[in-house]
Amino acid sequence: KEIKNCEGNYLTVKNADIFNVPISMLSVNEKPGKDGLYEVRYILTNNKELNIFPGMTAEIKAVCKEKEKFMSISSDAIFIDNNSTCVWIYDLKNDQINKREIVIGSIKPEGKLKVIYGLDNGEFIVTAGVHSLTDGQRVKPILPKSNTNIGGLM
Repeated sequence: KEIKNCEGNYLTVKNADIFNVPISMLSVNEKPGKDGLYEVRYILTNNKELNIFPGMTAEIKAVCKEKEKFMSISSDAIFIDNNSTCVWIYDLKNDQINKREIVIGSIKPEGKLKVIYGLDNGEFIVTAGVHSLTDGQRVKPILPKSNTNIGGLM
């Protein structure tokens, strides 16, 4: 599906010294073949000057935009402080939390919020009790439930 949104498609036939000739996409099969690959068909308006003939080996380059990369967080992690959207960042070294202002974008279909600015990859954010915490407060992370200690009695 992503290949349908490419900005340009170009044909190269190296052994004929033909490089980056614009071509148009005709179709993309919706289902892969038995080999797991999708068939894509292109149209080349072949003028006689190009000397491209059936059976020649060609390379096709599709120029596509890079997928947008972003972080997303649970809406439970955010709180508003002085008209700013904030989260609590957990510091592993001293078990403290620190308030950080972030900029959020759209809400993703699964209910997560797109973070445009303010978080770094790998940081831990607090998602429970964010409205009752204070800057610099010492906290401990809640450990995941164990499959072997049902009820948490041990």
